[in-house]
Amino acid sequence: HNQPGFDVILPLGPTLVLQECRYSEPSGRTAQTSTLLTPPADVWRKASLAEKEVEESAAVCNGKVICPATSAFVLIAHRDLKSTKTLDDFVADCTCPTKELTESDKQWFEKFQSIQMPVIVLDRAALLERYGPTFELL
Repeated sequence: HNQPGFDVILPLGPTLVLQECRYSEPSGRTAQTSTLLTPPADVWRKASLAEKEVEESAAVCNGKVICPATSAFVLIAHRDLKSTKTLDDFVADCTCPTKELTESDKQWFEKFQSIQMPVIVLDRAALLERYGPTFELL
């Protein structure tokens, strides 16, 4: 339950792909635990923390020190449909906030803007719609 770290760490030649299934909790959990990704702050925070972990790890892969510039962060997420209406809105909120941000959110957004590694957010609902039951267990 809520252990730090990534679900998958995959070296691909000189690139390291970090993958996390955000909120892929088993059904039947208590209502106290959120199971939805609410942009934009969750994306900013998770991506910024992922880059920080890569920087601090000093991990070596294929004889080279892993750094954010040669890494990518993939976040598979259950999107909160109440907070954004469409997938386009979700992307827009994550890349260019239009709402007034709290001080904490401002700090995460600033960190997010300066990260070096690409961030890929895969929306579980969109995956299911496009590819069917293949992604049902996410």
